[in-house]
Amino acid sequence: MKKTADAIGKFGKSHPVACPHCGKEVNMQMLRSSNGVGIFNISVLNYKHDLFAICPECSALFGVDRKVSRIEARDTMNLYLDIPAESLTFQQVLPLKD
Repeated sequence: MKKTADAIGKFGKSHPVACPHCGKEVNMQMLRSSNGVGIFNISVLNYKHDLFAICPECSALFGVDRKVSRIEARDTMNLYLDIPAESLTFQQVLPLKD
């Protein structure tokens, strides 16, 4: 029996923000990663939330600052996140295919 409930999923799109990698003003796709304690893959207690952003123009993946991430991830109804560009940390360019 697995005692952790880890999940990652879409969390809406950001307000328009200048991508730190390509410089274009875009609505980034937001992903929310949650780690928690659960049973049968059902979360009982989430103890860690991380947000990630993907630029739709250049496929750059960014981690969102943990302080901003904690504030935004609490509100599951807020799918349109106001993430400032300075809160984005470049991770890598994703090899996405059309």
